[in-house]
Amino acid sequence: MANIRGFTAVVFPPALCCLVLLGGCGGGQSVTTPLPTSSTLASGTEMLYSQETVESQILMSTLTPASGTLGTFWLACPEDVIACESQQNDYEPTGFPLVSPPAGKYIYAAGQVSSSGGVGIWAYSIQDTVGSILPVSGYEPFLPSTAFYSPTAMLMDGQGKHLYFSDSDPTSHAGVLREFTFLSDTGGLQESSPVTTAPTLNFSIQAADTAGRYLYGWSTDSSGNIGISAFALDPSTGTPTEISGSPFPVAEQLSGWPWGTGDQYVGTGMALTPSGQFLYAGLQSWSNLDVESGAIYVFSIDPGTGAPAQIQGSPISLGENSWALRLLVHPRGKFLYVSGVQDSGQSITGISVYPLDAKSGSIPQTPATFVTIENCCGPFLIDPSGAMLLESSTSAWSTFALDASTGALTATGAEQLSSGASGVVVLTP
Repeated sequence: MANIRGFTAVVFPPALCCLVLLGGCGGGQSVTTPLPTSSTLASGTEMLYSQETVESQILMSTLTPASGTLGTFWLACPEDVIACESQQNDYEPTGFPLVSPPAGKYIYAAGQVSSSGGVGIWAYSIQDTVGSILPVSGYEPFLPSTAFYSPTAMLMDGQGKHLYFSDSDPTSHAGVLREFTFLSDTGGLQESSPVTTAPTLNFSIQAADTAGRYLYGWSTDSSGNIGISAFALDPSTGTPTEISGSPFPVAEQLSGWPWGTGDQYVGTGMALTPSGQFLYAGLQSWSNLDVESGAIYVFSIDPGTGAPAQIQGSPISLGENSWALRLLVHPRGKFLYVSGVQDSGQSITGISVYPLDAKSGSIPQTPATFVTIENCCGPFLIDPSGAMLLESSTSAWSTFALDASTGALTATGAEQLSSGASGVVVLTP
């Protein structure tokens, strides 16, 4: 099989306000994720797995980018399998994504363990017939030896070798970054020692570069100042090391956060260009007068150190009553897609399309196009070929064809009903 590609998306529960404390609003990352070679999927058809937010079920469907169609959903883990039934009874979705390493043999999900109240990681093996999944023995769930305290986000590195969680220390309340290495032969996980970050009140990882070198996230200190946390990854072990100068300041709290007279800040989604040269980040702010506004910050990334620096013209103001929730960069790096609120007073939500300047990374002050989506904004992903975009609101999946030259979105196919999804992964044969 030549030119095999795949995609995983970091996504969180649909909401009009997505706090870093609750897991952020990450965009996504691209990795090579084929289905097993004996899969019966037809040529040009992909398999989509979706973690439902209302019930503890992982659903699956077929996706055909050429026609812009999304098939009917069905249970990925069969109800008549005892291990599947046990998992569903002991699992509560918490807004973490689904991820699948490059081999396309396993899927991982994290959530609340009903019987213990802690957070665990479930591993599933993908069956080589129709793509159904079964729990991996011993990982239903996997409970790390150092228990999670209050994890805020989950992210796979750009090479699909390691799994990361942002957490906090219950004693010092400093940020903690947790790393787990995927074991490709068994589907298991190898736990590493937690890494303490710079002091922070809220800490949430959001983006990974495709080369597997760096991670980025939001960090808010006890005074309400918010910045970009950046980490370099050891190429052999995946161990993260916070980059000198991190967190890099973005906005300062003026006074009395979070109940004072100054602005209050919440970081939302982040997205990197495929080259790793530019980082885009959404920030939401509001005052004690309940005036909300948003902005998109643009950073250039130092290729040697991974340090972010704001480019000229950043940030791009979205105005009052408007803010970005989730951000995605087109696989070819030509467009930025932003799902969010255009006018909270009028309840206008949807997706904005911004063309990217290849040299400077800049985006225009206003989007090139905007499509309205009711009950936006949930899971949000682009097909690896760049031909199709999908978004899951609290009531339905919407599908769009992407114009290769302008990035414009055109609705395609019939909507598929949805109770809202917290995580999605697409596998391509």
